[in-house]
Amino acid sequence: MKFHKILLIVSILCMFHVITYANENNSLTINTITVEGNSEMSIAPNQATIQIGITTSANDAGEAETKNNQIANQIQKALEYIGTNKKEIKTTQYNFYPIYNNQENNHHEIIAYTVSNTLSITSSDLSKVGTIIDVGVKNGATNINSINFTVKDNDNIKNTALVAAIENAKAKADIIAKTINKKIVNVVAVKENNVYFQPSTISRYALMKSESFDSTAPSINPDNIKVNANVEIIFEIQ
Repeated sequence: MKFHKILLIVSILCMFHVITYANENNSLTINTITVEGNSEMSIAPNQATIQIGITTSANDAGEAETKNNQIANQIQKALEYIGTNKKEIKTTQYNFYPIYNNQENNHHEIIAYTVSNTLSITSSDLSKVGTIIDVGVKNGATNINSINFTVKDNDNIKNTALVAAIENAKAKADIIAKTINKKIVNVVAVKENNVYFQPSTISRYALMKSESFDSTAPSINPDNIKVNANVEIIFEIQ
């Protein structure tokens, strides 16, 4: 019985200690400022992806498909001949659809079939982009949909952009703290919002408007790629 009374007293004392500790912690106030940091880099691309389109039509569905496959195979062989790795050539789109008679009383009459195929060629040799386009067109491609210039193995670039964004945030925080007669004493939280790579793209329209499809391979000069990073940091100040 005596033991139970002692245990009860100890329990009450422990509860009192916990409540006191919680109240003491709640009385602490941390002064903070929240700052966004941004960075922007401009880097040269080291990889290109060319989208080559092949469109064929015929009265017979099988004939339209056969013609399209023949052109695609011919382009692929020609690309491999100039040194393009077979693994760098992929089919990204393949569409098959009928063409209907446009006359008012013949809405459901099929008069032909069209097959549309897109080959995607990735190259780390930017000097070969014009040659790849030239090979595609000379071997039956009906259009070049687009060329996207990107950066492969971009982890180091991402890290550099993040460091620059963090430094930008710290510089802003220093200015704010000094202006209100405070100083930064700690970092409470850091949030990475995004790191965005804006590829350099040449659209189909731009390619068709240029004089790319003459007797010589076109000269393609890509713009630099923009890399933007954004972070949010909460600083403790005193």
